[in-house]
Amino acid sequence: SGYAPVNTVILMFSSPGKRSEYLRGLAMVAQTILSGKFESRWEKAQTQEQLKDVFLLAHSRRQSFSDY
Repeated sequence: SGYAPVNTVILMFSSPGKRSEYLRGLAMVAQTILSGKFESRWEKAQTQEQLKDVFLLAHSRRQSFSDY
C-alpha cells in the first residue's frame, strides 16, 4: 500500500477544567515535532526517560530563548 509506516503515536489527556494547560501542552508537542530534530532524537532514544527528555529538553531550550 502507498502509506508510510507509523512510528510514533502521542496521546494527550486533560481534565475538562484544564483547557489552557492542554492547549499549551499541545503547542509544545507540535513545536517539538516540527523542530526538525524530533525524528532523529526520538529514534535514538533507548529508554522511557530518554523519550521524555526529547520533549522536556526541547521545551527547556525554548523557554531559555524566550526569556531574553
